[in-house]
Amino acid sequence: MSSYIPPVWLAKAVRPMRANVGQCGYGFIQSGPALHANIVSSMPPDSPLGEFEITVLLAVLTLEDNASGARVLGEIAKRAGRTVARGAVYVTLDRLADKKLVTARVDRATPERGGHPRRTFTLTPAGLKHLRRSIEMIDRMAAGLEPLLNRS
Repeated sequence: MSSYIPPVWLAKAVRPMRANVGQCGYGFIQSGPALHANIVSSMPPDSPLGEFEITVLLAVLTLEDNASGARVLGEIAKRAGRTVARGAVYVTLDRLADKKLVTARVDRATPERGGHPRRTFTLTPAGLKHLRRSIEMIDRMAAGLEPLLNRS
């Protein structure tokens, strides 16, 4: 075990993680020479959204009450012309749910789905606020840069 003691601010920012390797204090897991922390839980709640989070939130907004992971994936492919991994969409939806920017609802399992339930996602008021703020920030950053952006 390492004798590294993380700074107090970082120790309070991470939540405990479970693993078969030895767990040391402050929610870190000793894994070889490096210590790992849950980065998402250490970010401030009002931190800016990433580009893919914005893309996923826009797809959820477009789909309204019909935003399952598969439909979000299809909406991104259709509107953005971008192929993304299914796992990336689900991980991002879970992260957005952890941040309280979307809510997840589990529908009943159906025979058509092989007995599996479907999770659908809805944008929360906080999610809409964060989405607006992120889009406004991008617009402010791009304002007046059209000549530079249109260079060949």
